Amino acid sequence: MRWLRHRILGSGRGVIGRLAPQTRLICAVSALAVGLAAPARTLAGSVTIFATVLLWLALCRPSAAILGGTFVMGLAVFAPVMLLSPFVDGGAANPWSIFLRGLAAVLISVGAASTLTESDLRGGLVRLPIPDIAARILLQVVHQTSTLVGETTRVSAAMAVRGGGQGSRTAFELLASIPKVWLPRVISRAERVADAMELRGFGDVELGAMGSVPPTRLDRFAIAAAILAMAGAVALRLGNGG
Repeated sequence: MRWLRHRILGSGRGVIGRLAPQTRLICAVSALAVGLAAPARTLAGSVTIFATVLLWLALCRPSAAILGGTFVMGLAVFAPVMLLSPFVDGGAANPWSIFLRGLAAVLISVGAASTLTESDLRGGLVRLPIPDIAARILLQVVHQTSTLVGETTRVSAAMAVRGGGQGSRTAFELLASIPKVWLPRVISRAERVADAMELRGFGDVELGAMGSVPPTRLDRFAIAAAILAMAGAVALRLGNGG
């Protein structure tokens, strides 16, 4: 739980933060597309995915705590698929591909989140051809996720201080407290946020009216590079029989 105490959104210090928010979103989607399109079952495809993840994280530069926690979480989720596949009747189709693509997707997503604050995300969505309702829903998902992570961290810290639990013990106690402590607090906070949004007329304000950052020459170069990377991954996949 310690790595959750570090704020992910906007914590990156990489050069990609100099780009306009909409360009960062396009580059993030492109990096994800490369990770999913490249044929992981081949050596060239695996190297492409590895290189894409390393380059993307170098450009985003999330904190070591966030990156380490994300990597451990990814291993915990996807490693069992690869390790246990031989013991499952029929096995999983291409367990290495599932492991590599899943871990790459998690790392790329967290790297992208580290380059965007909630304000940046709103500004980027305004500039992209996304339906207004979809943009609003995505913004609320991001906002509420941040709220839930913060609430979880506060409850975990309070339990550790009052009960003296640490590490795995605190994690198990936190899970046990979800029905009677965590969930009511989250619901109460969500109701207060909804009332505040209604009073401030959030639903009546167009997202585009809040302004956005126009693209620059550097943004156009980054978008062109992202498109070329996606095209290369698709070509590599088609060249290896899809």
